Amino acid sequence: MRVVKYIRDPVHGYVPVTEAELKILDTFPVQRLRGIRQLSIASLVYPGADHSRFSHALGSMHIAGQIVGSLRGHVEISGEEEQMVRIAALLHDIGHGPFSHSFEEVMVEKKGVNHEDMGRRVVKESELADVLGSLGFSPQEICELAFGKTGGRKRYLKQVIASQVDADKLDFLVRDSYYTGVEYGRVDVSRLVQAMGVVDENISIDLKALYALEAFMIARYEMFLAVYYHHAVRAAEIMLYKAMINGDEFLNLTDFRTVEDFLRMDDAYLMTRLRELCRSGPDDERVAVV
Repeated sequence: MRVVKYIRDPVHGYVPVTEAELKILDTFPVQRLRGIRQLSIASLVYPGADHSRFSHALGSMHIAGQIVGSLRGHVEISGEEEQMVRIAALLHDIGHGPFSHSFEEVMVEKKGVNHEDMGRRVVKESELADVLGSLGFSPQEICELAFGKTGGRKRYLKQVIASQVDADKLDFLVRDSYYTGVEYGRVDVSRLVQAMGVVDENISIDLKALYALEAFMIARYEMFLAVYYHHAVRAAEIMLYKAMINGDEFLNLTDFRTVEDFLRMDDAYLMTRLRELCRSGPDDERVAVV
């Protein structure tokens, strides 16, 4: 893999980007993530928590590459496999709707699909499929890495993205901690990554990094208490959920038939549609449901 660009990130410093990754970053489905907040409306409680799914995707890709580098000391991983893992990490949240998990709850209730189901569709049915194909990568194989089950041959590659200690969790803990100003999520990412190996096709962590692993587990627990399930954050998310679930009857938020319809929605789009309902007039039944 040849690095063609470095992107400055406040959490990880300079993130190297390859030519293939740059082309994927420039697609609309990935750029759309700039308009979706990582922590939904947690910024009502933590004003600094306005960071996007885009920055998290970039950070996850970076850590995924570091993990692959560490695993290479134990198993043979080709450059193509490394690139595929990094791309899968970049796209692992591509199926999120506006306000992330808040809208996902609505999708699950109304359509029976989650963000991973939508992620598969976006990778296979949007311009991403054409871009991946032109770069020599199979959209199906990328989906298997990004959203598939963690079993099977070379399952350690999938576990880079989805496991107890993966690139996704390592990034969102330190990133969410940084932007909320909460100290609990500060974990020693580099120590955990350096301690990773492979045992029986599964990712393992050296016992010498036990303290770092314990700190990671405690940090995750504390972040759920202090941020993700903060009482005021949850109250705001529940109100947003009820506005979406009730307003869906008139706004048809979950009535998207194509991937393009889904990708049209980001945080600003949803808030604009909800505000339009509120401007309908006090006697309009649509206002009552929101």
